[in-house]
Amino acid sequence: MALPYTFNLFKAKFIGADGSLGYRKDKDYYILILNHGWFFKLVNGWQLEIKRIDGTGWCPYTNTETFSANWKITKSIVHKIKEVK
Repeated sequence: MALPYTFNLFKAKFIGADGSLGYRKDKDYYILILNHGWFFKLVNGWQLEIKRIDGTGWCPYTNTETFSANWKITKSIVHKIKEVK
């Protein structure tokens, strides 16, 4: 039986400090948000990972509060990538 593989893509406005890791304040970006869970945070010191889909940016966040201080999600998009067999 084949199962569909999906991921969530977000359109978000960067509201943090201008120039932080190359981001520009008030600019929209398409990003993936990966939540690695509490154990990953315990080992690495951060839990959330933001990746720009254009491949030009990456940023770790310790929790959802620190993410929310820098980003405002404006749209959530679900994509069906392929079927996994």
